[in-house]
Amino acid sequence: MAGHQLPKGQTDELVYAELVRAALAGEPCPTNRALGIVLGMSSTFPGMMAMRRLTAAGRIRVDSEKGSREVYIVEPGLRLLSIKRQDGVQRDAEAAIARARAEAREPLPPVIERTPCFRCGIRANIGCQHQAASIPYALQRDYAA
Repeated sequence: MAGHQLPKGQTDELVYAELVRAALAGEPCPTNRALGIVLGMSSTFPGMMAMRRLTAAGRIRVDSEKGSREVYIVEPGLRLLSIKRQDGVQRDAEAAIARARAEAREPLPPVIERTPCFRCGIRANIGCQHQAASIPYALQRDYAA
């Protein structure tokens, strides 16, 4: 999956967009695993944490009950229901669909590292004589010195 973690705001927006998309399509609520795949992760944790942050921000309300959940998206007034399934086959199918959607989505912009150099204070995305620039379009310099 992805080699770096997305910023929290970007993660939350992707999860929110996936919830709205599923509600408008009449699909059941995505599982945490499916949300993780949409985020480009193999773990369920990023999707779960994004759901918690969206709940804390008041953008969604979640009612959980023994393996199923109901999600109410506040702004457009949409409701998602999850279907409690005992078989792992359906969950694998949902994960495969989520993986295909994530791969079809246009790539996210690169995360730009702006932490300044500890020696001279120049931002990492620009580069300096001590470190290479963190973005591909920066000027190439000789760092042998």
